[in-house]
Amino acid sequence: MSEACEVSESNGWQDLRWGDIATLEYGKSLKGYREKTSGVPVYGTNGPIGFNDEALCETAGVVIGRKGAYRGVHFSPDAFFVIDTAFYLKPKIEFDIKWAYYELLTKDINSMDSGSAIPSTSREDFYGLPVKVPPLPEQRAIASILGALDDKIELNRRMNATLESLARAIFKSWFVDFDPVKINAGQMPADSYDPTLLSLFPSTFQDSELGPLPEGWRIETLGDHVELQRGKTYKSKLKGTPGPYLLGLGTIERNGGFRAEKLVTYGGDNPQNLLLYPGDLYVSLKDVTQSADLLGSVARVPNSIEVGRLTQDTVKLVFNANAPSRSIVYRTLLTPAYREYCRSCATGTTNLGLAREDFLSYPLIVPPEEIENAFDDTMCQIEGQIDMNERESSSLARSRDLLLPKLLSGELQADQVREN
Repeated sequence: MSEACEVSESNGWQDLRWGDIATLEYGKSLKGYREKTSGVPVYGTNGPIGFNDEALCETAGVVIGRKGAYRGVHFSPDAFFVIDTAFYLKPKIEFDIKWAYYELLTKDINSMDSGSAIPSTSREDFYGLPVKVPPLPEQRAIASILGALDDKIELNRRMNATLESLARAIFKSWFVDFDPVKINAGQMPADSYDPTLLSLFPSTFQDSELGPLPEGWRIETLGDHVELQRGKTYKSKLKGTPGPYLLGLGTIERNGGFRAEKLVTYGGDNPQNLLLYPGDLYVSLKDVTQSADLLGSVARVPNSIEVGRLTQDTVKLVFNANAPSRSIVYRTLLTPAYREYCRSCATGTTNLGLAREDFLSYPLIVPPEEIENAFDDTMCQIEGQIDMNERESSSLARSRDLLLPKLLSGELQADQVREN
């Protein structure tokens, strides 16, 4: 035990160093983990990255990034594998591993640079980090309180993933497979389809350049209904200052969807034509990798973002007065067929690009107004629940972030939180 350690007689908390209670163990080189879809989770410096048949650590544990500009702290509730860009925590004394995870979230791991060409976590610096170690029952109580908040956030995330899958399945059924029309034509069973909904759809198809199309529907293009407003550069030194959120490549999920992890505000020049509001759609017409996962990918500004700003990497979809439902356009741009189209139109070698003309030429299937309205109503219900879950998760995350430093420092006791 280090000479610096002290024991508080009043509550049993010990002032120690991390080197007194744990070691950082190296991960191991591994191949093929990205191709696997099940098994033991594999962690790298920034979290889960795949699966493996065997574990490196047979229990729940904490993973700490070893290499890279950003090195995170991650928790695995079950056995796991760690590749050679990360460490895993090995206890020297008994402590609650989930408490250890939350305690390490209060530390600046990225400041521990070993001085190598690639930013790397220094084990010596880590071992010198001070840690206030409460008695084991208090550790477990702290982990239970914070874990309950994170568990609810994770449950909401999974619920939203299920709801999003449902929304995509409904769009595919109505606008790609035309299931209601096939049901009306007697080509497939009705299953659980609402008869009132089925009555909105025809029972016959018409020929089109894309193949059979429901009678009365039409094929147009994105360019018939939207214009593109290109974003502009910004001054990096003003990032983080009060203002709209920057909506660049980092805020778009690969293959489409909004990503909140890298949101940052900007207090510089923000012309009105570059601003976006809840419900607005924006697209990336470039990708800095060869995967093309971001090329043409769409995001929709969530209700939690009051105002955002385009960057030089994104364009806003400006709809004309006769445009079909934004939900139809948005869901069209999430389909595998659209993603494959973007990849087929990619230009460039190092940085991939999608020409505005190619984007605007993409076909858009437009139904009669009554089906448009029914689809909007259905999406509104699903997306409204998603929004509620996201708002609850944001509130829970704020509570967790407020409690975490107070519980870990001993400023607030677990019993006090439970009483309130």
